[in-house]
Amino acid sequence: MRRRAGFFLVFLMGVVMGLLLSFVGGSGFTFAALGVVMVMAVSTSIWIFRRRHLPPSYDELAQELFVNIKHDVNNIQGYMSSIKNWQLRQQLELICEDILVLMDKVAEKAPESRLTTGKFIRGYLDFILSDILPQYVEMQDTPRYYDLTEDKMEEGFQAIRIFGTFLHNRIVELELADDMRYAVAIEMLKSLNAYTNGNGVKSQSAVGQ
Repeated sequence: MRRRAGFFLVFLMGVVMGLLLSFVGGSGFTFAALGVVMVMAVSTSIWIFRRRHLPPSYDELAQELFVNIKHDVNNIQGYMSSIKNWQLRQQLELICEDILVLMDKVAEKAPESRLTTGKFIRGYLDFILSDILPQYVEMQDTPRYYDLTEDKMEEGFQAIRIFGTFLHNRIVELELADDMRYAVAIEMLKSLNAYTNGNGVKSQSAVGQ
């Protein structure tokens, strides 16, 4: 459909150019100049048309997804004032913090997985926002309308805790490579201790080296 529209635009501009050339008198230079102007107009129109209809890039899609995740985090924070269980509030606070840290770490260390990670995270956030927290608050506020209310609320808390543990572990995994380089760099610097007396002063055995 887009390609047909582009061809139609080129055809239309060609017709206009032909009509103008047929009615405009003057020298060959005038015709040539007008032809150049019309060709430039056609080229510019096609470029603008294609520019407007280009599919979003990976970076644009990832940025949009990150914005949506931040919106989900804000919605979770909006629930905290309604939750009486301080442990659940604390867990949700950690989840909100870790989600933003995780997305930043993914963008830094594994940018090619921003979309897959973001979609995965959003899917589980939807469970929390759409299914768990609204029902949890209802059971908390009106427990007499539900069976085994305390058990169900505890299950909800534990499920959210598992998600929080997953986020934390994923961040740790992303930091493993940097952590290993950190440890290697430390050992390399510590190896210089063989050339000192332990106080940063060159030892006698290393004087002639």
